[in-house]
Amino acid sequence: MRILFRILLISLIFGCKNRTSFSDSNETIDTLKYSYKGFNNGGSLYLLNNGKFIHTKFVYGCTGGGEIKQIFGDYKRDKSDLILNEKRIELEKLPIDFSEKSDFLKLNSVPDSLKLNNKFKIINWNNFEYLLSENITEGWSYRELNDFDRFSNNYNSGYEPENSGMYLRRRADSVKMNEKLNLNQVPTKWRDLFLEEPIKAKIVGFKKKVEIIEKEDYEYWLVEIDKGKKQKIRKFLDFKRRNEYNLFTINSVLENKSFIKIYDHTFQNKMDLKIGEELRTKWN
Repeated sequence: MRILFRILLISLIFGCKNRTSFSDSNETIDTLKYSYKGFNNGGSLYLLNNGKFIHTKFVYGCTGGGEIKQIFGDYKRDKSDLILNEKRIELEKLPIDFSEKSDFLKLNSVPDSLKLNNKFKIINWNNFEYLLSENITEGWSYRELNDFDRFSNNYNSGYEPENSGMYLRRRADSVKMNEKLNLNQVPTKWRDLFLEEPIKAKIVGFKKKVEIIEKEDYEYWLVEIDKGKKQKIRKFLDFKRRNEYNLFTINSVLENKSFIKIYDHTFQNKMDLKIGEELRTKWN
């Protein structure tokens, strides 16, 4: 029964339309809904036209446990910025054992340790509206990222706008297709993350190496490509082979060349990259 309840809760959070309404004492309140959904995690933000908001985030463990966090308050919004004034929180801690009861916490203030992002830049592109925060947020990555890091990665690779990532967005009422992203909407400090054109590079060499992690040997290939800082290559920029899903991430950068570290498990049988093979940040 508890599992069914959670499934129904997620369906309620993510299954409604972009514009929805809340009813209170027979009063209908129009809202805008922004959301994202990942593997065992997700979030939503409802902006009510009475100036109130409901901000939700959930995280589930693969074998049980997790939490559902809801923050309530009011907001201020203009053409390019959204600020949430957080006033109260409801937190449900889900047990590892499904037969046990959840722990609930309700507070009329929001401690710093429980806050969600509350300042966003509003970015419009094609028929989507994005809410992006400059704050570092938790995610499925070994390095610290904010929404502009994630959004730029998906933009550069062509994953956006057909798909999206771990940041809030909604489908806008107006339909606009195949427009270029207006980078003037992006704060200057993050603008260099976005490529105006895809980058093409060729493999010029590779060699097998070993590194020791926690007293264990791990084999990897160090792949050299023919582009570097002068060609706008930066650390953590992702490249792909033609017709392949795997991303090859830049590990280090020099003036006119860069290096990619690829572990053996990336290739199912054997390492099959070739000298002269082309890699691109985006193929279509």
